Amino acid sequence: MTSEKVNESNTSGESKSSFPKLYTRIRDTDGFVGTVVYTGSVASSKNPTEVYAGIVWDDHSRGKHDGSVICRKTNQIVRHFACGPTQGSFLRLRKLDLGVTLTTTLLRDKYVKMNAPIIAPNNLLPHSAKTSSGREKSIEFLGELQIRKHQQLENIVKISLRREGISKVSDDDDDMAEFQHIKEIDLAGNLFCDWEQVFKIIHKFSCLEIFSLAHNYIRDIDEGIVHLQFDKMKILNLNNCSIQSFGTVSRIAEMMPNLESLCVANSDISDIEKYEINNGFQKLRQLDCSRCGLDRWQNQVSKFATLPLLESLSIDENPILCIPLNAGMRLSFPRLLSLQISHTALSTWLDLEGINSFVSLKGLRFNSIPLTENLGQGEVRSISIARFPHIDYLNASRISQKERNEAERRYVTLISYSLKKCNTLVEQNENGNDLGGECSNRMKILHDNPRYLELAEKHKNLIIFSNNGMDRNENLATSIYNITIKSMAASSCTMDPIVRRLPGTLNVERMKALCSRIYDIDYDLICLRFITDKEDGLPVEMDDDCKTLDYYGLCDGAEILVDEIDFHARALDTKNNDKELEKRMMEMDRNISAMQNVRVRR
Repeated sequence: MTSEKVNESNTSGESKSSFPKLYTRIRDTDGFVGTVVYTGSVASSKNPTEVYAGIVWDDHSRGKHDGSVICRKTNQIVRHFACGPTQGSFLRLRKLDLGVTLTTTLLRDKYVKMNAPIIAPNNLLPHSAKTSSGREKSIEFLGELQIRKHQQLENIVKISLRREGISKVSDDDDDMAEFQHIKEIDLAGNLFCDWEQVFKIIHKFSCLEIFSLAHNYIRDIDEGIVHLQFDKMKILNLNNCSIQSFGTVSRIAEMMPNLESLCVANSDISDIEKYEINNGFQKLRQLDCSRCGLDRWQNQVSKFATLPLLESLSIDENPILCIPLNAGMRLSFPRLLSLQISHTALSTWLDLEGINSFVSLKGLRFNSIPLTENLGQGEVRSISIARFPHIDYLNASRISQKERNEAERRYVTLISYSLKKCNTLVEQNENGNDLGGECSNRMKILHDNPRYLELAEKHKNLIIFSNNGMDRNENLATSIYNITIKSMAASSCTMDPIVRRLPGTLNVERMKALCSRIYDIDYDLICLRFITDKEDGLPVEMDDDCKTLDYYGLCDGAEILVDEIDFHARALDTKNNDKELEKRMMEMDRNISAMQNVRVRR
């Protein structure tokens, strides 16, 4: 059976002017929303002249097919459009719900009218409740008038019309003239499909400063639209608006010169290299470009480096491989305070080293990147604090001076331990064997940890103490610490903490065996964490049985927390994480397919 592609509709018998435009948004009686991607006859229809609309539903399970049908005449596959396997439908034109018009009447129906009757005269509702003695007790409703003030259009400057099925605005120039005081409108999740209606709304609400159009498939601004100015607009939300080119963002920069916040998440602006921002966005402070198809810092993310007031930049869920070492140098990102890079493709600490080039950066958010897949949260936080000295907030949590000192000491101890192992290998190979491998390992460790020498000088007493502790010619007592052991397991959490003098060479495996004997916990269920600063430290998991106390940077006064693994809870967390990952992967596949389909149709 062969496949045949239908590019043009056969539309005899009916005027094309009555057809909905391509990419028109529609809804059904159950609230499902879709996009018209085809109008014309359908090869499987009994009536070959009847016109249908081909719909791609936002919900991938709402449809019945993938846009293809079996031709009644040839018995071959005919494809009218492309989509997911159960995402497409054909609807008769009379069944299309193209949404409603934004008018004064719609606004009035949404909010409380000035002359609306009071619900609770004299603060009493027409209802009662029975008391414990069986008596009827009237229900009072206090503050009704105060609440009504926030529900009347004449008294508010902020309105929300989310998911109301609005597809266009009234053509009457005088309609909504009484609402010129409105400064913020939320129209997320409606049926707008072109910028013409968007510009009409901005014109009608002349004082508009904050505008949300999220989840409206308005796509790109036509190149022919020029000379529009919206000087009062300050915050614009265009998340999930099916934007397919940075050219739209560039035009917004020209139309809205005073914009302070712009969100274009889930767009495709990978063609940003072809455009120059020039003098646009001179007042922009916040920019969200999450999941926008950016895969390189150079020539893509770096385009925003000249924005003079940019303080917050989100590039989450973009496959960026590296932040260059000079990303923040030479007056690049001069005011950047916050950077979000979660779900990117950064795989090594050196890929993140460019963060230190941002002189003003104070806040960093990152998780779920290849680098952190095999690291615990505590370990990631500790190493990040040590490697990025200018960051004050990590994943929205403030870094105290005590936590920074603790992280730096642990980092120095960790790298010193690795270097000591290299030195030991060199000593063992002094009999004339090739030492090139060991020397290169040492150089690689220093190269991968550029702050080590600086921190080693800052905490040189720790280095001296650590070297003495690991020196085979020194007394064992120099590497013995007073460690407090405390049980957090349900069966022994009431026991008093105990203090033991433990050698720094004691590994985690033997430490678990010791705790198993003390607290009568199954060895296989023991999970150890430690804190070196009891007042302000965060527990760090000791997850490698072969590593020693010296490796983890324990010292006098440190505390080891003994916990018991809950396999049921862990299995549940794993299951939930797998579901979330699968959901994200499916969503990314759908977005990629949608973008490819749009490009094919172009």
